[in-house]
Formats: sequence, C-alpha cells, structure tokens
Amino acid sequence: MPVHRHPRAVPRSTRSAARPGFAITTAGCLLLLTTATGTASAATAPAAQTAPPAGRSTTVTWDGTITAPASPPSANCPAQAISDSTDVTINVPSGLYDTAATRADFSITWDDPLVVNDEKITVVPPAGGGDTKSADEINDSAAGQHEQVSYDNPVAGVWTVRACAFSSTPQSYTGKLVLMSTSLDSGPTPTPTPTATASTSATTGSNRVFGPPVIVDSDDLDSVAEPSLEVTGDGTVYVTGPQGSGGARIPAVAPGTGALPGLGGDLIWRSRPDGTFQFLGSYDGTLGGGDADVVAAPGGTLYASGLSGSCITTASSSDKGDSWLANPAGCADGAGVADRQWNDVDGDLAVYTGYGTLSRGLVLHKSLLAGQAGIVNGPATVVDNNNGDYQWPGVVDVDQKTGDAVMAWNTTDDKIEINGVHRDGSLLFATPKLVATAGGDTFDSFVAIDHGTDGTLYAVWTERHPAVGETWTMLAASRDGGTTWGTPVHVDSTPSTTVFPWVTAGDDGRVAVSYYGTDSTGPSPEKLDTKNAPWHVYSAFSTDHGATFAEDLTAPDAIHSGSICTSGTGCATGTRDLLDFFETDIDPTGCLVTAYTDNSRDVVAADGSRTTDNATHIGVVRQTGGDGLLSTKLCGGGAIPVLPEAPLTTLLPMLAAAFIGLAVYRRRRPAVA
Repeated sequence: MPVHRHPRAVPRSTRSAARPGFAITTAGCLLLLTTATGTASAATAPAAQTAPPAGRSTTVTWDGTITAPASPPSANCPAQAISDSTDVTINVPSGLYDTAATRADFSITWDDPLVVNDEKITVVPPAGGGDTKSADEINDSAAGQHEQVSYDNPVAGVWTVRACAFSSTPQSYTGKLVLMSTSLDSGPTPTPTPTATASTSATTGSNRVFGPPVIVDSDDLDSVAEPSLEVTGDGTVYVTGPQGSGGARIPAVAPGTGALPGLGGDLIWRSRPDGTFQFLGSYDGTLGGGDADVVAAPGGTLYASGLSGSCITTASSSDKGDSWLANPAGCADGAGVADRQWNDVDGDLAVYTGYGTLSRGLVLHKSLLAGQAGIVNGPATVVDNNNGDYQWPGVVDVDQKTGDAVMAWNTTDDKIEINGVHRDGSLLFATPKLVATAGGDTFDSFVAIDHGTDGTLYAVWTERHPAVGETWTMLAASRDGGTTWGTPVHVDSTPSTTVFPWVTAGDDGRVAVSYYGTDSTGPSPEKLDTKNAPWHVYSAFSTDHGATFAEDLTAPDAIHSGSICTSGTGCATGTRDLLDFFETDIDPTGCLVTAYTDNSRDVVAADGSRTTDNATHIGVVRQTGGDGLLSTKLCGGGAIPVLPEAPLTTLLPMLAAAFIGLAVYRRRRPAVA
C-alpha cells in the first residue's frame, strides 16, 4: 500500500521511497547514425577506414596479444617487441571537415578475471596529426577492463596503435577504432557535464492523429494506477499496475461482492484485436502489489515483476499471460530493502531488474532466461554504492545491439546520473556518468531513459522553476553510449507545469517524450494557482535527436483536476491517485501507444476541495496516423513519401505542404509498507 513520501530534507536512508513502473523503447530522426564493422588480426592491418559523413559512424576491430614485459615501459608504449603494434589507415574525404566534426576513438579491451594485468594503449599519429597519446588506468579493474584515447578531426594517413603492459601475464585483447561524425550545424561535440538550459526548443503543430482513448477495465474492484506498458512484436498491448502489497486490495473488496479473495498483487490486462482489453488477473498475488512492471522478449515470453514488503519477485509466461510461472529461484532481494524495480530484456538472453536498496545503493540484477522453467537469478551489480545519494531509482533500458544495460537516477542534489553493465557483467563506467546538473528541483519524477535503434540514449526528467512558477520536462541525448551528453532541452511548450515524463525512441533520431501537463502555474505540481486546474496527457515528437519538438495533445479530455502531489501519504485526499508515472511504447508500425491513469471522475471545486474520491481507471490511447517513430513509414504502415528530384523552386510548395500539422500525459506513486 502507498506510504508517506517525506520531503527531500529528510535523508534518503530514513525515508520511505515512492515506487512506480517500467517501459521499453525505440526512436528515429534527421541525422542517420549507422555502423560498419570489420575485424582483422594484429599481424594484418585492419581494413582502411574512411571518416564518414555527418550523422554516421564506422567501426573496425582487430585482435592481438600483449606480452609479459621484462621491465615497465616509459610514458608511451615503445616501438619494441614488448608492444603489440597495429597500423590503421584513416582516409578523409576532401572538404569533410568544412561541414562535419569527426572524432576518432582508439581503444583496447581485455578479459582478466583475476585483475592482475596492468595494460596500456599508445596511439602514434601520422605526420601533422598531433601528439602521441597514451592511456593507462582508465579502467584496469574487473569492472570493464579497457583503455582509450581520442582525437578530433583525425588527419589522413597511417595511425599506429600500440598495446603494452606495465606488468602482465600474456594477455589477449581486442583493439577498436570508432570514427563518428556530427554536423557542424548541430553544434560542437557534447561536453561531459552540461547544465540545463532555460530556453525551450519545443514548437506546436504536427500531422499526427490519435484514436479515441480506451478504458482498460471499468470495474472499480480492478482499480490500479501508474500503468506499466509493453507492446510486443505482434502488436499485442499488455498493461499492468499495482493494487496493494501482500494481497491487500486498493480499494478493499467489499464483503459479498463475489470478488476473488486475496487476489491483490499486480494486475495485468491483454489487448484484443478490437482494441478492448481482457483482464488476466494477477501474476504474483500476495507476493506483489507494491510496484508492477512487464516486458516481453523477442521470442514472445513475458516477464513481469512485483514488489512486496520483503522482496522483488519475477514471473514468466509463455502463453501470452494466460498462465504464469514464478521464478523458482525466489526473490531478487530480501529483508525489505528493495525499492521500485524496473525491468528490460537483452533479447532472449536475460532479464535485467534495477532497483534501489538501503544497504547497497542502486543495483542491477541480471537473471538468465531458462525457457518455460522460468528464470534463474544471476549476479547483482552495484551501479552506484553512494548510499543515500540517489533520490529515486530510475528506469532501466538495454541497448539491443550491444547488450549494455543502463540505469538512470536523480540525486539528492539534483544531478542526473547513469551507470550500468556490459553484457559480460562488467560496469559500464568506473563511476557514474553525469548526464546533467539540473537547473531546478528534480524531486517530482523518476528519470526515464530509452535507446533508439541508432544507439542514441535519451534521458528525461522534470525540474521545478519556482521563479517563473513552472515545472519543465527536460531531455538530454548521448550519441556515445552515455559517455558524453548534449545540453539539456526544455521539451514542453503548451503546459506551464508538467510531471511524470516518459521517453520512447525509434529510428534515426525520432523520439517521443510524454508527460502530464496543465496551464496552471505554481512553485510545484502540488501548489498550483488554479486549485481545480485540469491536467492533460501530452506527447512531444522530435525527428532530430531531441533538438526540436512538435507537441501534440494525446487524449482529448482532462485526466485529473487539481494538485498532483508527489509527497506520499502526506498528500491530501485525491491528489495522489495517479501515483508516480505512466508509460508509452512503440507498436510494430511505428505508432506511439500511451497508457495513463484516468482520474477524471473526481469532482473538484474551485477552491481545490474534492466532493468525490473515485477509484482510478487506466486509459490507453493509440496514435493512428501521421509521422511515427520509424524512418521508413508513417504511423500505421504507409510509406513516407519520397520527393522526386526537381529544381528548388518546384519543391518549395511541396515542402511547405509536407510540414503542416496535436498531445499530453504522466503520473507518480508511493512505497509499500
């Protein structure tokens, strides 16, 4: 059941944490980032690489062996037998650097389970290419063994990459060169520690069309909030939400109603072909109900998690949710220390569960899939052990190409951070990476993240700006796996106050950010100048990696009136019925699907008083037309028109017509006693 979420002044370790749900993703855009890959041995130079045009990258790898040195090398790996040396040729098209900035990342990675080898990389440029660079101690621990050096706008010629050791047993390694180009028009390469900008790049108007909302279940006995959403490869939509911990229903089952006693837990629904939903019951019963999440593997198996007062449990279904098999290995964490779990899959290989703990900080748990036998608990990795530093455990998302599982969160001093694990279990970064130093209080929302199919990683959060009486939804994007981040963008444009942002990414820079919003202003979503202010669900779409947005009204009617309180059970009656978040996902035709909490039945007076406090329902709304999140087709499947070659004067009327073009939504929830 929801418990009180105390103000931020109370130390994290002494307050109950609020808890929400999960989602998956895909996105798209104007800049296309593709990767070409090749491999060669150290004895043979890898294929020559050509610096790519703006928006693209190219990668080549090679394998080698570092020998045990007789004595430690000097500052650089020497051109001697103790160095494993590889020549890599870089070609640069004439005039490329007039329109694009290219970065060359040279790296070596190795696997040393005993962590006894101290390796080093040295890169020697050709004439005119700058200074020789070396790297050591970037990460020689078990958590991601690698070294890397980088050059901006590398000159054409033969670059020599040497790998050597200060102390080492013979060690095999993989060398890699990544060339990535960005348009000079899009600004310089993102800096690692950007700060939030106060300006908005959002605009209104688009050609997108949304269908009428569908209420998932109108039975008040099946009332849930903060829906988790998953759209599978065949287009089936699954919605789940928490109904109370330990089998306790919210609202309680009235005697004599015929409801199943003690069902409680986390409830789940499946869409029918006609767009309505079938109630499937609970997948965890008395073992869940505190928080809910559902995700599907590409093969169709569903994995759903629940949170009770003691631990996190996971169940699987191989028959589209008709029956569920509990994890035979039991809980992922115990002793009541787990908080707000989020899930994602690495293909059909593994399920990741990220959550917060009072004892170890933020944890990513990897569960290996074992077919119909359920899942087997694998290792748990601490991604941030600064206990008390995180504010809310943020969303987990897996890059389906690399297998990197990333977790995001906001800190108590309003920084946005990420870390995660590689597919092999090693940490992505030795210490968490800074996404942004927020320009305002980030207390009101979880940090949501999603990978686009081009590898771009997006993070969204909200910031309070009391000086102007607004709460903004912010987005930052990373084109290099989370190492560096662009300057955050203020996404929303129509509403003054927003909460509960969610992000869904697709192809080539296409991304959608959704949130609940209202025109009313105030120092926070809890304190609005219009006490019965209406809230709507909005979705803002970008086709340029989040540089600019077009905002749409997702559902036509208000979903809540008055304050949206984010301070737990200390909130006034009816102000926290939406709980803590809502979710979106992409369907197979590129359309955005949104699941939100509908609290529109409550009647709120002008002074903010509530004459009713009805059970909430879950609504689902689908985009049905217009620009979607796939780069090759419009939402619904129609191909995106390709303009024929023609003089500019002929194309201008067509371009003007093509850019003529409505969205809104999101919410939050408490910890379980």
